Amino acid sequence: MNKNINSNKAFDVKTFIEASQITDRTYIPPIEPVINIGNATFAYKGDVSFISGPPKAGKSSISALMLATALSNSLPANTDSLQIRSTYSNGAYVIYIDTEQPPAFTKRQLETVKGLIGIKDQPSNFLVFNLRQYNYDQRKQIVFALFDKYPDAHLWIIDGITDLVKGVNEEAEANQLIGDLMAMTSRNNTCIVGMIHENRGATGNLRGHIGAEAERKSGGVISIGKDREKKVHWIEPKYIRGSADFDRIYFRWDKSANRFAQCDENEVAYMKVLEDRTARKEDDLKTLATACLQKPCLKKVLLELIQMHAPRKTSELVHIKTARRYHDKMLDLGYAIVDPDGLYHLAESYEIPTLVPQVKTGQLFGQIHETVRTHI
Repeated sequence: MNKNINSNKAFDVKTFIEASQITDRTYIPPIEPVINIGNATFAYKGDVSFISGPPKAGKSSISALMLATALSNSLPANTDSLQIRSTYSNGAYVIYIDTEQPPAFTKRQLETVKGLIGIKDQPSNFLVFNLRQYNYDQRKQIVFALFDKYPDAHLWIIDGITDLVKGVNEEAEANQLIGDLMAMTSRNNTCIVGMIHENRGATGNLRGHIGAEAERKSGGVISIGKDREKKVHWIEPKYIRGSADFDRIYFRWDKSANRFAQCDENEVAYMKVLEDRTARKEDDLKTLATACLQKPCLKKVLLELIQMHAPRKTSELVHIKTARRYHDKMLDLGYAIVDPDGLYHLAESYEIPTLVPQVKTGQLFGQIHETVRTHI
C-alpha cells in the first residue's frame, strides 16, 4: 500500500483503488503494541486509542505514566507504574499536546514525567506543546502540522481531543477529525492516544458525538474512575480491540511518595466486593426497568409501575420516595429515556426519530435532555 497518497490532491479513483489493495505480497508493518496495561494491549502503532473519565479522576496522571515508560527503559524501583508499560521509544519523539489546561499545568505535567523517570533535565525527544490560547480550528491545524513535522514520532498523547472541533455534537466535524487521526496513524505508522471526558451521570459514555465516534473507531478505550468518599481510583477497559480485557486496577494517592500507587491486596479485595455488589444492583435495576417499560408511559404511570414491580419485603407497595429513587437511577444509568413528548421508553429499544424536519441530531438530543429535566 502507498502511504504517501496526499488526500488534498484531486481524488483519482483508479489511483486510490490501486493504492488501497492488499495482496499476499503487500508489505504491511507487523502489529506493534505501544502501551500495555495489566495483561492487555491498550494501544498499537497505526491506531488511535482513548483515555476517558470524569474531571479530576486521574486521566493526566495515567497519561504521565504512559509518557514516562515510553521515555525510559526502566523507572526507579520506588515508582509504581500502575501496571502501565509503554514500549521504549529508543530516541524517537514522544509528544504531549495539551489543548485545555493553562501553561502552568502543562509544565507541571512535564515535571511529573521527569519525576517518574527520576531525571532532572527534559529528554531531547520529549516534546510538549500547549495550545489553549488558540481557537479550535487553529489547534487542529497546529496538531496536523506537528504530525507532518515529526512523522517518525513513537507516541502522541493529546489531552483534550474535543478541543479540536467546534462542538462535541457536530457530527460531520467529529467524523472528519476521527477519520483524519486514523489516516495519520496509518500514514506515519504511529500511535495516538486522545483524552476525552465522559458524560455526567453513571452511564460512562464518552462525551458527545465525537465520543461515540471515538468508541466505534478506536483501537481501545480505557476509563479512569474515582470513588470520592473512599479516595480510591481505578483503571478499567471499556473497549479493547485485539486483546483480552484486563482486570480493574485500583490505586490511591500515596502521600509519602507524592504520587499514585496501587492499592494493597486487602483494599483490592474489598473494592471487588463493592464492585460485584454494584453490578448486581444495576442488573436488578435493569430488570425492573424492563418490567415497567413494556410500553411507553408518562412519569406518573412509571412511578406507579415501579411501586408495583420493585422488590419488597412485605405485601405493601414500595414507598413513593423509593420509587422516585429507582426512577432517577434508571435515567442516570441510561436504562430509561424520555422522548420530546414526555413519554418514558426502555432505552435499549428506543430509536431516535430520523425524519424530523429542520432538526439536527445535536438539537434533538438537546430537546430530549430538556424534556428529561422538565419531567423529573
